[in-house]
Amino acid sequence: MFKALFFATLLVTLVVNIIFLIAAKDKQPDLTTTTYQSVQKNDRTLPRQRRLFLRSNDFYDYSAAGATSVTESNRSLVLEYNQTTSDQYETKSVNLDKDQTQLSSQKIPNQSHKNNGGGWVKKFNAVNIVENSIVGQAPELTTKTSNDQHNFRVEVDKNGYFKNFVDKSSLMNIKVKSSRDHVFVSIDDNIIYESKTNVITETSLISSIPKSRMSQSTVTAISNSGDMFDNSNNRGIHVVVLNQYDGYVMSKRVFDTYTPNQDEELCFYLNMIRDGRILVFAIQDEGTFKMSMDSLARKLLTKLGSQYIKKVQWRDTWALILRKNDASNMSVDCFWNSGNTLEDTRRLVFCSRIEGYGSVCDCKAPAAIDFQPKQFDNNQLNQVPIVVMASNRPHYLYRMLRSLLNVDGVNRSMITVFIDGYYEEPKMVCQLLNLRVIQKRPLGQKSARISHHYKSSLTATFELFPEAKFVIIFEEDLDVAQDTLVYFNQTLQHLQNDPSLYCISAWNDQGYEHTSGDNSLIYRIETMPGLGWMMSRQLFKEELEPYWPSADQLHDWDMWIRTSTIRKNRECLIPDVSRTYHFGSKGTNINSYFQRQYFSKHAFNLSPQYKFANLESLGTSSYEHMIENLISNAKLISSPRDNRTVDSICSLGLLGITNQQANTRDQDALLRKESSGQIRHNVIYIEMIDRTDFESWLKLAKCWNIWDLDARGQHNSMWRLFLDGKPTLVVGVPASPYSHFMPESIKPIKIN
Repeated sequence: MFKALFFATLLVTLVVNIIFLIAAKDKQPDLTTTTYQSVQKNDRTLPRQRRLFLRSNDFYDYSAAGATSVTESNRSLVLEYNQTTSDQYETKSVNLDKDQTQLSSQKIPNQSHKNNGGGWVKKFNAVNIVENSIVGQAPELTTKTSNDQHNFRVEVDKNGYFKNFVDKSSLMNIKVKSSRDHVFVSIDDNIIYESKTNVITETSLISSIPKSRMSQSTVTAISNSGDMFDNSNNRGIHVVVLNQYDGYVMSKRVFDTYTPNQDEELCFYLNMIRDGRILVFAIQDEGTFKMSMDSLARKLLTKLGSQYIKKVQWRDTWALILRKNDASNMSVDCFWNSGNTLEDTRRLVFCSRIEGYGSVCDCKAPAAIDFQPKQFDNNQLNQVPIVVMASNRPHYLYRMLRSLLNVDGVNRSMITVFIDGYYEEPKMVCQLLNLRVIQKRPLGQKSARISHHYKSSLTATFELFPEAKFVIIFEEDLDVAQDTLVYFNQTLQHLQNDPSLYCISAWNDQGYEHTSGDNSLIYRIETMPGLGWMMSRQLFKEELEPYWPSADQLHDWDMWIRTSTIRKNRECLIPDVSRTYHFGSKGTNINSYFQRQYFSKHAFNLSPQYKFANLESLGTSSYEHMIENLISNAKLISSPRDNRTVDSICSLGLLGITNQQANTRDQDALLRKESSGQIRHNVIYIEMIDRTDFESWLKLAKCWNIWDLDARGQHNSMWRLFLDGKPTLVVGVPASPYSHFMPESIKPIKIN
C-alpha cells in the first residue's frame, strides 16, 4: 500500500547499512569468498562488495545427543547432525590447504588465530549439551543415544504424532547450512527448506522419503516479485520446526534481526512452540545488528541450549539444531485428541501438522476456536460479505481472524478469506477457525500481483453473493475493534444515499494516540484511507472493475483508486479513533522500521461505542455548516509575525505524545465545552497557496510525529485532529474556502 514511501525508508536503511559495513571492515579479517587462501587485512584488491560482506566468525551449535560434522565452503557454514553416532564432544578446525574441515582431538576455543603468513585461520569448537533428541524415541524414555540399536516400541494415539508404532532404529540425519546468500535444511540429504538471496524455495521431497516428511508447501515464493514477504533478501535468522518423530516440517519463519523488534518476535514465536519439537536455526547474510548482546532472544536461545549465540556478532554465520526442552513435558493425552466434536477434529488436524500457535494446541486449556460475538439491534450488515485479503503470513492471518470473529454483530458465514497462492498453513488457519477460504494462482509481479489479487477477490465475492449491495474489505495484518461493524452499520445509510461519498473507512491516517480524542466522532475527508473499508457493488462493477489495471501493469491498486480521475471529488467517512490497527511489520511494502515509525503509535479503539455523535451532520451541506460553525467559534492559536509561533505550535503537537492513550482518556476532561454545550475547538492557519501545496502541512505533520510522507485526511484544505487533548482545526490559507474566517491581523504560518 505504501510502495513509493516504502522505498524512501529503504534508502535510509541502505545508507545506515553502508555506514555500518564500512565501520565493520576494520573489525574483521578480509578473506576471499571462494578459497581459504589468506589475504592481508588491508588488501584492497578484492571487489568492494566481497570485502564488505565478509564475516568475522562462524559458529555452529548442536544440542542433541549425537555427533556433528561441519564443513565450510565459499565462506558458508554447514552443520550436520547425525543421530546414529555416539554421544560425545567433537572439535573441528579449518584446514586452509585442503579447503575443508578436519577433525581435531582436542577442544580449541572458538576464535581466530593468525597464521605465519599473516592471514587468518578459523578454529571451531562444537559443544554437545546432551539433550537426547532421538527420532522415534518415546517421550518418557531418557536413555542416551549410543551405537547400539535398541528397538523401543511405543503405542500412541492414532491421530497424534505417530502412526501405529515407531521404533528407535528409524533415524534421520539433519543438515543445515548458514551463509551470506544461502540457507538450507535437509533430512537424509533431501532438502526440505531452502532460502537463497531473493528466493525462498520449498520443494517436494523425492519419492523415497516417507510422505510424512514432506514439506507442507510445494511452491516457490519469490520475495522480490510480488509475494507478500519482506523483500530484504531473506536476511536474518531462519527457523524451521520439525516433528521430532518423523521429521515433518511443522513451521518455518524468517526473523530479520538486522531490523528492530524482530528479536522480540523471535522470542514470542519460540515460546509458542511446544516442548519436544526439533528446532533448526541458521543465519543468512546478517542476523545480529538489532539483537544486542543482552537481548531476550540471546538469553532465550542460551536457555534452550545454544553455546555460541552469546558470541555471535556482526555478519557471523551461525547454525543450531536442538530439541526444545524435555520431550516428557509434551503430553499426547489431550482431550481433543478423541475428535468427538467438530471443534476437536479441526483442532486435532491443525495441531498434528502445524506449530507455533501456542495455546491453540494446549492439552489442558486450549484457546477457543469457536466464538459467540455479541449481536446488536438493527444490524443491516448481516448479509454484507466481508473479504479478508491474505497471502503467506499465517501468523498475521490467525491474529487478524481471531479479532474479526470477536467483533460485535459479525456473521461468520459472510466471511471469505482469499489467499494469493496455494499456501498450506494459511489455509489450515482458516479451516481451524471454520471459515470459507479460497486460494488462487497468483498473476503478475510485485505491486501488479497484489492489485490483481484485490480485483479477482472482489469479483469473486460479488459472484458468491449476487444480492449483496456492499462489501467490507480487511487485510490480514489488521486488528479489528469490537465495535467496527457498529460503526459501519451506523454509517451505511450515508454511503447508500449520499452520492458525494466514495467509501466508509475504519482507519484515520492522522489518528495517533496523541492526536485522537473522541471515539464517537466521524469526519469527512477527500482521501481514501483503506485499511478496513466498505464500498458499494455499484462503484466496483461500474467504475472500478472495468478499468482496473491489468496484471502486467505495475500499479499499486490503492494509489490508483485514490487518483482524482477515479475518485471524482467524492469523499470518505472516517472515525477520529481508528477501528483497525496495522500490526504487520513484514510485507511487500512494509518493514519493521516503517511499521514502528508510522503505525505502532496509532490509536485503536478499546472502548466499544454504540452511538456515534454527529451522524445527522455527515451530509454535504450539514457537514459544511457544522465546520463553519466550529471555525467561527474557535480559539485562535497563532499571532501576527511572531517568530515563536512555529516552535510553540510544534510543541503543542508534541505535548500530547506524553499523554495517556487517546481512547482511554476521560472525554469530559478532554473536551472543554462552553456553557451552551458546544465543544470549542482551536484553530491554526497555515500557508497553502493552492489545493496541492502541502509544504507547510507536511512540515507540521513531521513536527507532530504523524503521517508526513504525503498529504492525507484533509477536507477542503483543512485537517481535524486533537493537539494536547483539544480538538483542533488546521486551515490552509488561501486554498481553503474557510480562509475568510482568519482575522486580517493574522498572517498564516509558513514553514520552510
